Amino acid sequence: MLIGQCSNVSFAYPAYDAFSNKPRTILREICCDFLPGSLTLIVGRNGSGKSTLLKLMSGIYTPTSGDLLLDDCPLRSFREDDLRQAIYRVPQEPQIYPLSLRENLQIGLAQPPDQASLARAVKEAGIADLVGSLRDGFDTLMGPLEQSRSSCYLIADELCRTRTIVRLEHSDVRLLLVDEPASALDPVAELDFCTKLRNSSKGRTVVVVSHRFAQLAKRADMILCMKDGKIVERGTHEELMGVGGEYWELYNAQHASD
Repeated sequence: MLIGQCSNVSFAYPAYDAFSNKPRTILREICCDFLPGSLTLIVGRNGSGKSTLLKLMSGIYTPTSGDLLLDDCPLRSFREDDLRQAIYRVPQEPQIYPLSLRENLQIGLAQPPDQASLARAVKEAGIADLVGSLRDGFDTLMGPLEQSRSSCYLIADELCRTRTIVRLEHSDVRLLLVDEPASALDPVAELDFCTKLRNSSKGRTVVVVSHRFAQLAKRADMILCMKDGKIVERGTHEELMGVGGEYWELYNAQHASD
């Protein structure tokens, strides 16, 4: 059984191309399947359509043509609340809301987690010492003004990582979508975060978009390599390296720049 599926999905922004006077097509006839409990890595050059695909899969965008399915049902058939409970997208640019740390961590949850669960989540995210140093602990107010008043140095990326772990522990999310999971981290730390996510996912399906994928690639069950809005290659790391194509170029370019 498939958890998620893209069937001939195309997407174009309504804004018109200044040169051709046509809608700007971003994705072209995307077909891919996501198996239960699998980790899929999506890679590609800038502008290849990776993040747009994740936004379509989370229901933020609607495809121009084709179907996106969750448990064999079109996303458009879900009520918005049900879709938000089934699919969780970790955004590329996480936000801190002007609320307490506790409230920031439990956003989107029907039932707030108890103190022990929050403590376990911050430990898994690697920020237990930081939270312990806050004057008001989980009740510390967040946001620029509150940070300066309470000596809170928790940055958005760290909060987002912890929030994701809390969400996985206390919700029925079936499909986790991670867009550039830790852009502020080095590749090894990014791999560590993704490993923690998978451990917390408890068999859920995880899809990760990353432009620094060398560490994560060997642990992915499937890699989708995109170019110009299409999936041009798919397979495991070993299979794609053997092809010597687009993925091979991207992977070796990373090693050359490290």
